[in-house]
Parts: sequence; C-alpha cells; structure tokens
Amino acid sequence: MHEGETFTFGRFRLLVDRRELLLGDEPVEIGSRAFDLLLALLRRKGQLASKDELMQEVWPQTVVEENNLQVQMSALRRALGEAARGLRTVSGRGYRFVPPQGEIVGAAVDQEVDAGEAAPGETGSLRLPDKPSVAVLPFTNMSGDPAQDYFADGIVEDITTLLSRFPSLFVIARNSAFIYKGRPINVTQVGRDLGVRYLLEGSVRKAGNRVRITAQLVQANTGNHIWAERYDGELADIFTLQDRIAERVVTATEFQVSAAEIIRARSKARHNLDAYDLYLRALPFVHDWNEVNSAVAEQMLRAAVEKDPDYADALASLAHCIARRVVNGWIDDWARARREPPELARRAVAVDPGNGIALSTAAYAQAAMGDAIEPAMEFARRAAAIQPMSAIVRTHIGWVYNIAGRSDAAIEEFEIANRLNPLDPRAHAMQVGFAAAHFFARRFEQAIAFADRAVAQGPGYPQPRRYKAAALAHLDRLEEARVVIADLLQVQPKATLTRARNAAAAHAWMMDLWIEGLRKAGLPE
Repeated sequence: MHEGETFTFGRFRLLVDRRELLLGDEPVEIGSRAFDLLLALLRRKGQLASKDELMQEVWPQTVVEENNLQVQMSALRRALGEAARGLRTVSGRGYRFVPPQGEIVGAAVDQEVDAGEAAPGETGSLRLPDKPSVAVLPFTNMSGDPAQDYFADGIVEDITTLLSRFPSLFVIARNSAFIYKGRPINVTQVGRDLGVRYLLEGSVRKAGNRVRITAQLVQANTGNHIWAERYDGELADIFTLQDRIAERVVTATEFQVSAAEIIRARSKARHNLDAYDLYLRALPFVHDWNEVNSAVAEQMLRAAVEKDPDYADALASLAHCIARRVVNGWIDDWARARREPPELARRAVAVDPGNGIALSTAAYAQAAMGDAIEPAMEFARRAAAIQPMSAIVRTHIGWVYNIAGRSDAAIEEFEIANRLNPLDPRAHAMQVGFAAAHFFARRFEQAIAFADRAVAQGPGYPQPRRYKAAALAHLDRLEEARVVIADLLQVQPKATLTRARNAAAAHAWMMDLWIEGLRKAGLPE
C-alpha cells in the first residue's frame, strides 16, 4: 500500500490508508470487501480485471465461491449509486470500472502509465474491446430513388446481425451506427465515438432483379483500407451476397474463424423475397418507436409472416412488436394480445433454433406476457450462448432478468448492451430498463434518476413515469409523485391501476411493490 494513496473519480475520493470512500466531503457507507473490490478496479484504471484476479485480491489466501464476488459487486453498485453505471461486466471474463464522469486519478495508477501515453486500448471516448471490433455504417443508396433507402438499410441490418453471431467479434448495434446516416464522416473520429477498430462502409444499387453491393473494410485509427470488393448478383442471391461480405469481414479482422462457424452463420433459411421486402420496409417503423409507428410495423410484419409463415426473423419481430405495444398500453384488447407474442416467438425458435435474436425475443415475449418464467430463462441462456455480441439479445435478456426479480443481473446485461450500442438515439428505452432494475432492488433514488433520463430522451414514452411515480411514493415524496402521475395521464390518459396490474412479475412481492407505489402516488383505479 502506498502511503497517502488516494483515487479520485467524479465527486468520489477513495482514501486507501484510511479505508474510506467520500462523496464530496461526506463518507459513503461501504463494506470491507466492496471497498477492496473497488480499490482493485481503480488500480487498473479501466483495464479488465478477471474474476480470478479479483477473488484473489479481495479474498487473499481464501477459497470462496464465485457468487461471493457477485454479492460484493451488487453492494458496490449500491454504494456508488449513479456512478455505478461505470461498472462494466465483460461476459464470462471479469469486470472493469470506467467512471461515467471524469477519469480515475491516483498516484499508484499514474505511476503505472507513462505521461502522455494512452493506456492500452484507449480510443479517446471509449476503450477498444479485448477482441476485434467493428461497426457497419449505413450503406449509400445508389439506386437514384430515395424510396429504396429501406432496402440499403435492411442490407446493413442483416449484415450487422450476421456478424453478431460470431462470439469472437465485437459488433456495434445498428442504432448507434445509423446516427451517421447521410452525414460526412471522419473514420478516425467515428472509431473513437463507437470504440471500435474497424468500420465497414459500402453502397447498394438495386435495379430490377439485379443488385450490386460494394463494401470496404477500413481500419479506423489509420483510415487504411484493408479490403474493398464489389458483389453483383440477382435479387434472389441477396442472402448469399450478405454472407460473402460477412465472411470477408470475419476473416480480415485479425483472428481465425473455424469453417464450422462460417457454415453455421450461413445456415439461415432463404426467405420468400416478397416477405423479405415487407420485413425490410417494416424495420424503420420498428426502430422509430412510438404508438403510431408500432401499429404500422405490426401491419407490415403480419403481411410478411402471411407470405412466409416460416420466416423466423419476421415472426420474432412481430412477437416483439406486439409485446411492446401491450407493455406500453397501446393495445386495448390485452387478453387477446398477450396470448399472441409467446406463440409467435415459439414458432420463430422452432423454425430457426440457432437464431439468437429469435431466442431472446421468445424469452422476452414469454416473460413480459406473463408466460412461465423458467422457459423464458432457458431461452435467454441459449440466446446469450449463440449471439452474445448482439445488443438486441442482451437487452431482451436484461428485461427477462428484470421480470424475474434479478435486478443486478439485469443491470449487467443492460451495461453490455449499452457498450454494444453506445450512441443509440432510442437510449430512453434502455434507461427504463435500468430504472426498473433499481426500482425492484428498492434503490428508489437511482430508479428516479434513470427514469428522469428516459423521460428527457423520450418525452412521449409513458413507462418511465410509472417507475418514477412509484419510486417517489415509496420515498414518501407524495406531492412530487402526484405531479408525475398527472404528467403520465397527459401522455397516456388510459393509464390506471387496473392496467398496471397487467405488468409481468415473477414474484408476488414485486407486484405488491409496484402497485402499492402507484396507488400511493395517486394513479386512479
């Protein structure tokens, strides 16, 4: 231990020799093991700490089970409050701490990194992952018809999804990459913004039954082109063209992929082209989420499934669309609507059991619609094993954990999803997930903070107002809670306690906590 060793991050200071954590000038209550865990993470200045390393440092010369580490990580999250957003889980490997505000400053750490030299993997805004990382940027529509934008965008989304099936590749989610659509870009800056080493750029030209896709892989930090190719074919060959592009990305990003992985990624079913076109047309409405767009997306996805009943991606998207409409109170016939998403999701999994997004959608639909929680958990586990680098998969799994009452596990999933999707313009949906997790963990102040963010980012979204009102009520801040309920009723006049009871919860105590908070806040019956 260094004499007088101190670490500062944001408004926090960790005084090592005094074994004290301060927020401003006020001491923060933190247990001895949680303190040691925080110290171990701070000394690495954002670098990965494996689970084995942490267990050896926090429990020296003692054999303990891994769940002890999870318990202390949960205690540390409670102690850090808002700053706990910086605790990042690296699935299957360990943890790192990247404070949401400010750098970690500390004598011991500063001695380990030469002045002016970035720590390994630094990109400026986000650290590079410990595996090859790529973002697929929006492809340019070269067809001369703006109405064909949906087709170029859909190609990009399919390639992104295909790449996310490779566990050895870190793939940025579609929503974050698409903020650059139609904008001139500096590849070096985009690499920093997204925290990736490689960028895939390209263009699509569709004319009649012919399609041409050009693609180039760029090393973000240098701007150097690794490869550039053109792919021509019939529209009926579109899935093969996508597979070829994905294979080139995978084999060019500095690691070996077995032939079995390539074959498995290529094994997706070939769909009816009319159904595929309807699916692509629905995607913009799926991503630009509100009550009106969700209804349009549902109509298009139903038409796609009618044309191709075995189209797993369309079945899964339709299940998710209807489930989200139910959860947000955008469907009046709840009894009918709640039965449909689990059935559609199970059909998607039956058609394509190796599709991680379909599996995670099935997990979410079953859990959110009040179906049995154990089958949902099993689907979630399978999805994580198949497609761990998909932000959609991780988000769905986070919600399954929320509904199961496993708040800290949910937070870990949302944190992974956040890193995979760091610039998502629909981040308010993720903030609601954090708000729900903290609410059911009875961390009401944190729930309010995340709900406020969600409302600021998505003013028309009703769900965060419910969590905020219930959390305020449990803190006996009833006047504030009633103001939030009044705001909720402006956004969603049909909101009632009766509707709130339709929310899914695996345990009676969760429903009691939820309804009692809303009742005290003044939500009408």
